[in-house]
Amino acid sequence: LCLQSQNDFIREWLPWRMEYFNVILEGEQLAKGRICEQCCQAEGSIRCLSCTGVHAWCDSCTVKAHRNLPFCKVQRWNGTHYQPTSLMELGFLLHIGHGGDPCPQSWSDPD
Repeated sequence: LCLQSQNDFIREWLPWRMEYFNVILEGEQLAKGRICEQCCQAEGSIRCLSCTGVHAWCDSCTVKAHRNLPFCKVQRWNGTHYQPTSLMELGFLLHIGHGGDPCPQSWSDPD
């Protein structure tokens, strides 16, 4: 019976660390000019860490998809990496009641 310590496993892994690092970084990279996977029209620079994972969506499709999921964590590709953003910054407006739609009896103050 041969038992290895954690240090032994790390020593075996160390020569491979750059391989692992490169694979991780490739998964984080957004292809230049990537199109929204939902509407296939706008640039897909948004991803949701909470529900959609690796999908790249445009602002509008992200907001539509999160109509009833207002607490998700979204990120925007800035050209070099993903950085946190919010659904509110994408134009999300939470409507309470009426199935997520604006109240049909709502009014706006002209002033």
